[in-house]
Amino acid sequence: PWGFRMAGGKDFGVPLVIQRVNPGSLSSQCGLQEGDTIVQIGGVSSSSLTHREAQDLILSLGNSLELKLER
Repeated sequence: PWGFRMAGGKDFGVPLVIQRVNPGSLSSQCGLQEGDTIVQIGGVSSSSLTHREAQDLILSLGNSLELKLER
């Protein structure tokens, strides 16, 4: 629903990163870029999250998603 795909996570041994941003999506309009590292999801540090935990957290936030990113 947000228009991005992420890769990585604790289970892969690499940080969560934005892998793809769909053109024209909310994520694209908000300035997300491929390669951005996700530092926090909804105020929760992403460093200890598995890929699935990150996906579940994003879904649990409903219609309001706040990401802290490093570029």
